[in-house]
Amino acid sequence: MFSYPPVKKVSVVIPVYNEQESLPELIRRTDTACATLGRQYEILLVDDGSSDDSARMLTEAAEAEGSHVVAVLLNRNYGQHSAIMAGFSHVTGDLIITLDADLQNPPEEIPRLVEKADEGYDVVGTVRQNRQDTFFRKSASKMINRLIEPTSGKIYIDGRDLWADPEKIRDFRFLTGLVFQYPEYQLFEETCYKDIAFGPRNMGLDEAEIDRRVHEAADFVGLDEALLQRSPFELSGGQKRRVAVAGVMAMKPRILVLDEPAAGLDPEGRDEILSEVKEYHKKTGTTVLLVSHSMEDIAKYADRVLVMSNKKIAMYDTVENVFARAPELLALGLSVPQVTKIFLKLREMGVDVPADVYTVPYAVKMILEAKKRRDAGESLVLPRVDAKKGGAATC
Repeated sequence: MFSYPPVKKVSVVIPVYNEQESLPELIRRTDTACATLGRQYEILLVDDGSSDDSARMLTEAAEAEGSHVVAVLLNRNYGQHSAIMAGFSHVTGDLIITLDADLQNPPEEIPRLVEKADEGYDVVGTVRQNRQDTFFRKSASKMINRLIEPTSGKIYIDGRDLWADPEKIRDFRFLTGLVFQYPEYQLFEETCYKDIAFGPRNMGLDEAEIDRRVHEAADFVGLDEALLQRSPFELSGGQKRRVAVAGVMAMKPRILVLDEPAAGLDPEGRDEILSEVKEYHKKTGTTVLLVSHSMEDIAKYADRVLVMSNKKIAMYDTVENVFARAPELLALGLSVPQVTKIFLKLREMGVDVPADVYTVPYAVKMILEAKKRRDAGESLVLPRVDAKKGGAATC
């Protein structure tokens, strides 16, 4: 017969954002519910950069005599997930319960959750009935759980109109894999293995195939096998990023969309993860859409470049041809690789070098070629247009 250690202290974590109207009732009801537990408890209220009076109210509640409230104040709005994780980093209890601040998660359910945890369960969850959400929240949920039909134009995936038959929209579910910016914030499973396996398992695959895909995806992103059984929250930032990307790769989408995949990484980590994505594309043939503001990344890893401006396609061509139009890119408010700027400046100074240089290796090649031309006695001075007389004047 198994026996489980009793829960000695309960930590309730609640992210708060502009909730001054509901805070007094939230604190009162949560404290009342926890007081019936017959054990130690704390209520961690995390203010996620509220613009109303929430932060002051939390501080006062925490400073009140005999209070069980712990106030955690973030310096700006980081989002609900980050606020919850900030609360987790301050807990002292051996059981953590999360609630929303809008009271749609009734605090009165806390004793029942603790009772189930006392039975030895690692995770206890609830399902809300008769949920009362605002129109905005309902719309947001629809956007997350079901694609909203575009107001104009059509979306084609693999040659098929996405909305030709709305009843078959789920057929497209696993064709496209999306890796959000800072995907490591979406990790939640007990081990890296389980996190990577989450998608394939929801696809209804058998355990043997799931296991094969987990190890294959981990290999693609350079994740050491020894890390698979560790908690993702014990890993470095770069390792967490690899776990998150592997979780999408394991579903083997036809199209992989990466939103700023190297954001926040150091130069070495940036090159490593993008090189692995490039290799993944070569080995699997998967179409990879890389969304990035880093022109260096685009220049180094992309095959073709699509430039959007004012809701329209401004350019769509090979990397070479797009960066050859560097002045136009700059006029659109975009940047170009630093090495491209250097060569543009050289041309402005009258030096005869190409304008479509976009990578350091190519720049080195062009500089060596220019040196050979100069050594052979060829002039490296560009023809200059005489504004008054017209025509070209050689310097």
